[in-house]
This record gives sequence, C-alpha cells and structure tokens, in this order.
Amino acid sequence: MPNISVVIATKNREEQLRVVSLASLKRQHDAPPFEVIVWDASDNDQSRAVVEQFTAENPGISIRYCKAPRVGLARQRNDAVKEANGEIVFFIDDDSEVSPDGIRALSEMFAADDRIVGGCLPLDYNFPEGTKPANLRATGLWALFLKGCYGLFEPSKKASGIFPPIAPSRRGSIFYLFGCDMAFRKEIFATHRFEERLQRFSNYALSDDLIFSRVLIQEGHELRVAKEGYVIHWPGSGGRLKSGFETGRVEGFNAGLIWLILALPGSRWTVFPFIWARMGCFCAVLLPCLRWPWQINRWGRVGGYITGLWIFFWEEFFGLTRRKPSTGLRSE
Repeated sequence: MPNISVVIATKNREEQLRVVSLASLKRQHDAPPFEVIVWDASDNDQSRAVVEQFTAENPGISIRYCKAPRVGLARQRNDAVKEANGEIVFFIDDDSEVSPDGIRALSEMFAADDRIVGGCLPLDYNFPEGTKPANLRATGLWALFLKGCYGLFEPSKKASGIFPPIAPSRRGSIFYLFGCDMAFRKEIFATHRFEERLQRFSNYALSDDLIFSRVLIQEGHELRVAKEGYVIHWPGSGGRLKSGFETGRVEGFNAGLIWLILALPGSRWTVFPFIWARMGCFCAVLLPCLRWPWQINRWGRVGGYITGLWIFFWEEFFGLTRRKPSTGLRSE
C-alpha cells in the first residue's frame, strides 16, 4: 500500500488541532506508514506548542511542523505539498476527524486501481444543533448553480451525484472533493496546483477544492470514494472571513472565477446560466436584508457581493482581451 502524507493547513485554531484532527490521527490502526505535516499560518505559537506536545506523546507518528511563509489556504496547500514525502497527499482541515480505519481505507483505494488520481473518505458534517436545515438549503442553491453551469454543458458525466457522499452507504465516482477530506497522488502536483487567485480578497480560498478536482475530471481522471472509513467535519470557530462585506466579495469574485475556469472554455453559452445563477444568489443575499433591515452586516454582504462581481468582470473577464489568461492549475 502507498504511504501517505497528511497535510493540515491551519491558522489560529490550535484547539481544533489538539482535540479533533491530531487526536483522530493518533487512533489509526492497521495503517501503512504515514506522516503528518502541519502547515501553520497562525499569528502566535500556540499551534506549534500543540504539535510539540503531540510529538512528545506519540513518538511512533512522524509529524512535522512548518511555519507557513505565505498565508492562505491555496498558498499553504501549494507550499506544503512540496515538502510531502508520501505517494499520496491527504488534505484535511484542523477540524476534520478521521476514522480509525481512515488512513488504511484511503491507501487501499489508491492501491487497488492505478487509474485513480484523487479521492476521499465518506464525508459527514456535524452541524451545530438547529443549523443543519439552513446549511442544506444553501447547499441546494449552490448545487443548482453547479449543475446549470457544468453538468448541462459537459458531455461526459462520470459523477453519480453533486457532492461527495454524506452517508457512508453512498460510494463511487463523485462530482468533486471537499477541502476537509481530499487526497491526490503526489505526481499530479507536477502539473497542477491550487488556484491562488481565489484569495484575491481573503486568505480563505473559497472553492479551491472544487476547481482543482473538477479540472482533473474534465481531463478524464477518476475521483473515487473509499469503501471504508469516514471523515467527520466539525465546523469550529475562528473562520477566515471576518465580515459580511468580505464574505460577499469573496462569494461574488470566486463564483466568477469558477465559471471562467471550468465552464467558459467548454461553451460560451454558459454565460446565460451563470448570469441567471448570479441573479438568484444575489436575491438570496438580499432577501434577508429586507426581512432584517437593521442588521448592517447583511447589507455589507450585499455590497461586497456586487463589488466582487464587478471586480471579477473588470479584472478577469474583460481582462482576457488584454492579457493571456492563466488558470494557475497547469504548469506553463
């Protein structure tokens, strides 16, 4: 079975590191050799202290701590993979809990078929009490946008569904991978990297996982879900988006980049479902403001969304006539 490098890109979330991700990795059994790389962009040394304590208590696990020279999820992942020694690079978040058989199941999946270049463990989300329906509704709107822009215009439909399986019983080919639970053969990074333009307004590279995995599928590669194991994502505090305005800018600008990189090269007609989807998402952002007009942060998100879309069209879309486009995904 191939050996695995587990990469955790983190920032200011030492508690999640200690009680969730690292705690789950020390419970692995029957696993092939694996190493853990913590790529830390924190403003303090608390995450370093957590890693040092973990190393002292678990001498049998190879773990390395690296202070990130560049901040941001896409940048941290691109830099960390250069230091990985494993044949497989397994990206998890600091709040991702890997099942005790997770590393073994992932390694067996890659060993069983050389054609598989990427995959994940069955994924579940542990939402705080009372928030799951709202999250699922938002996910449904996002899925509608994805299907409209890509599924209808892509002749090859290898995916069995929009998202990686929520229930462990759903396994097989998938539409794309989540950043909290995604693994790739290291060789793929010789020609591909995570899109750093997604960090135009924030250190949070929203949808870098989507673009990376969808490009692989468009190139004819296979992404699979392991037959065993699982990852539970425990959404924690300390997110990288600090305000409604920042959130809106990231959502608007990054949605444009997704369309520009994944959909537009295949068909110019995708501009129509893209505009339709943007109008729908704008309404979804605006309606809560009309219901709770006194909440300034919601209005900030509306303003940020408009700003993000405007900058996308000015700098990225119309800029195509002035410069050669670069996806940042393939070596040039």
